Amino acid sequence: MKKQQEQILTFTELTALIQNPSNPNLPLRHDKLLECILLMGYLGLRVSEAINFTWQQMLVEDKNAFLVHGKGSKQRLVFNLLNNSYINKKIKLDSSKDKWKSISRIAIWKYLAKKSQELKLNWKITPHTLRRSFASILQYDLNIESATIQQLLGHSHFATTERYLKKDPRFLVNSLQRKGFLL
Repeated sequence: MKKQQEQILTFTELTALIQNPSNPNLPLRHDKLLECILLMGYLGLRVSEAINFTWQQMLVEDKNAFLVHGKGSKQRLVFNLLNNSYINKKIKLDSSKDKWKSISRIAIWKYLAKKSQELKLNWKITPHTLRRSFASILQYDLNIESATIQQLLGHSHFATTERYLKKDPRFLVNSLQRKGFLL
């Protein structure tokens, strides 16, 4: 049986998927769910990292960064490279005391499946789709070097990062258009 190719979202699709938390009409649990989705899509966090994220900030060369406690007790820095306004706002606030309840992995998977239908995709978005999409957007839209993407994703081996950087024709065309090779 042939394995189905992993799908990724363009920046436009990712933006359509992401909703900023703090809607006063929604329960706090839903806010935490939206925040986890945002962190996976805009910071490239794994689902477990997003669920346990603490907004621990650090200044690195006068730039705001977040310390992520990841897989295998490793730590890494992530930056708001996609310039999300909610994350920028959180940088300015004292977010050390998270008012939201925890969220389950299953709730995230169900929410993403529902969003896949709403966006009329013929495939299902998964938490890993968001990480892969983040990596591809960094490479194809922001022209960030692969070694930097590897470090941002917290991969020990470059071969893992290479699997994230999909050769999606949409990204290829967008990149060539931006550089003026395609009109």
